[in-house]
Amino acid sequence: VALKFAADAAYMVKDWKASTGVWETLDKALFERVYTAGAAHLEAAYAWQKAKEEELAATPDAELGGFVITERLEL
Repeated sequence: VALKFAADAAYMVKDWKASTGVWETLDKALFERVYTAGAAHLEAAYAWQKAKEEELAATPDAELGGFVITERLEL
């Protein structure tokens, strides 16, 4: 969709599913709002994940002993 809008600013997607039971006409302005919100969400999620990984890496192994899975499950 981003490529379509880049090629034609007047491009529209009729009947774009915004959420359950909510259908919109997706124009360039709405797409940019959705894209910006999605990018901000991903940035926040990655920042949270990085902070948790750093917290885990800084935790002494002795404190993690009860949480480490030592057996491999065969599926």
